[in-house]
Amino acid sequence: EAKRKAEQEAKRKAEQEAKRKAEQEANDKRKQLSNTAVTSQSQNDKSKSHSGKQADHTGTDLADYMAKEENLSSSTMGVSSSRKIGTEAVEGQVETIEILDSDDESVDNESEKGINDNETNADAKLSHVHTSSSTTLTGDMPQDGSAQRSRKLHEDGYEEYLKSALSKKNSVVKFSMETPVPRLPIPEKFRVPSSRRTVIFKPDVKCGSSLFSSSLQEDKQCRNITFHQGHSAVADNCSFIDGPDLDKMHDRYAAWDPYWEVVHDLSLGSIHGYQVGYKTTRIMTSAITATNYPPLSAMELQFSVPPSIAASLKKLPFQKQFKERRLFLRSLPIVIQEKYKKARSDTHIWPKGTFVQLNDIPLAIVQRRQQSHDHSLWKGSSYMLDLTQSITNFEMKQTLTICTKDADSYNFQLVVCEYIPPDVIFDRCIGDSILSLTKLSFEEGRALVQQSLDEKNAVVLDDSDGEDETEIDKSNIFLTVSLLCGASMSAIQVPVRGKKCKHTQCFDLKNYLLSNSHVSGGRWRCLVCEDFVPVRDLMIDGFIGKILEDHGQDVSSSRDKVEIHRNGTWKFLQENKLRYHKKRPCPSDQLDGKRHKSDKGRPPVTEIIDIIDD
Repeated sequence: EAKRKAEQEAKRKAEQEAKRKAEQEANDKRKQLSNTAVTSQSQNDKSKSHSGKQADHTGTDLADYMAKEENLSSSTMGVSSSRKIGTEAVEGQVETIEILDSDDESVDNESEKGINDNETNADAKLSHVHTSSSTTLTGDMPQDGSAQRSRKLHEDGYEEYLKSALSKKNSVVKFSMETPVPRLPIPEKFRVPSSRRTVIFKPDVKCGSSLFSSSLQEDKQCRNITFHQGHSAVADNCSFIDGPDLDKMHDRYAAWDPYWEVVHDLSLGSIHGYQVGYKTTRIMTSAITATNYPPLSAMELQFSVPPSIAASLKKLPFQKQFKERRLFLRSLPIVIQEKYKKARSDTHIWPKGTFVQLNDIPLAIVQRRQQSHDHSLWKGSSYMLDLTQSITNFEMKQTLTICTKDADSYNFQLVVCEYIPPDVIFDRCIGDSILSLTKLSFEEGRALVQQSLDEKNAVVLDDSDGEDETEIDKSNIFLTVSLLCGASMSAIQVPVRGKKCKHTQCFDLKNYLLSNSHVSGGRWRCLVCEDFVPVRDLMIDGFIGKILEDHGQDVSSSRDKVEIHRNGTWKFLQENKLRYHKKRPCPSDQLDGKRHKSDKGRPPVTEIIDIIDD
């Protein structure tokens, strides 16, 4: 019995010693396998070429044996402590493999086979693990899967960038640092009843090269004109404009004339705390009989200039200095007629035959002139009336009276403005403040180009004559744009186009601002589609900007075209080809080719060419 107990004690100590050794060896092999996954490329190459040392094979055999023991332990409840320790080591190995290559399932499949099979394939498996880890660390993925993932990411990015670009196109930019409070319409109980107002207007005689009203027929008599003043249910008889309608008028002035910022509006009135503007109303009676085209509408505006504002107004000619203040009178139609929407931008325009007098003194204005061949036509440019030098005493109350030969109703605005030069507006537009223009990133601009090609709404600037009638493959479709600005015929610096424009072609922002700083009939026309585009409706295209960044230095009048493809790539074309390659005969050649009458009977002169053969 004592012998039996001694043997059991010795066996127990031996098992404990074996357990300790097994645990120590398992920990060492676990550390070795963990370090193997992140070793250098040279160690991985040794594993793949099966030239590792005996310790590598031993570690692999132990790992495979432990993987087998792990599967066995999951199906049986009774396992030894050494097997549990081995399982922990194998779990660490399997976790490392899954992190390095999550798509590799060979380890789990191999663990279901026999121990002998594991020992036979141990080197191949370990080499595969090292190869997978090396592939993941270097970023090289299988070719097919990488291409599919790349295409999927591209399409997902396209939809996201296109959505962002369309959102920016629909955004509204306010060229003002202040957010005005919306005006409320005057309640019915505060409305001023309509009344009659009679004003005496001076004779409409010649002033310079034309009459004060730019009419064809002058009127040498004073005119007593009676018109409506106050609120009325009839729109043509109401002399006030308030609420959202007044806000809309002020927004139109600001949008189409960014070179003048309003400092103080002298034409605003107040009725029980509600702000109102003034507009022309229909004339009721007139003592005019000497002209075939009498005045049809009139209005009166009384104002005073605050001392602080008057002190900032200098009675000098306009110097075009930054923030120079001037007092202007300008007007816009309440309702824009359809025939004018495509003919001109919504800039200041005088009513037909406008006659303005300040404190009963007629003032000459630059306006449309009545045409002699058709008296119903009035053509020409309209310039705002600068009253800075016309007011002699700012302290006294001033009275402006206006009559027109236009049946449409017009709003008149008398404002003190500060001049903003084109260069300052340019700096604001490209800046990052709330006054800057909408900016499309490279990806957003590219997405819009791709959408235009998909919808075939792009304006293609191509020199081909359309002789090739082969069917176009949508995957290879492209458009051609020019890197020259249509205003200056020089390389574009800041590419912009209108938010509502359907073309990809851009023009230069600075040239656009400079060319539209002067009054003209084509003011604020897009240089490509000829739609009217105010400054705040422009957007900067980052995609075209990138193309200009790469090729802007090489742009010239003979080489300016870029070919943009559906996949977002582009090609800077060689020198532009002439549309007609055949040389047309010059007038001198045509004269030489005609026979003179005196040479009619003479034989043609034969030209002899000597060919010398070496």
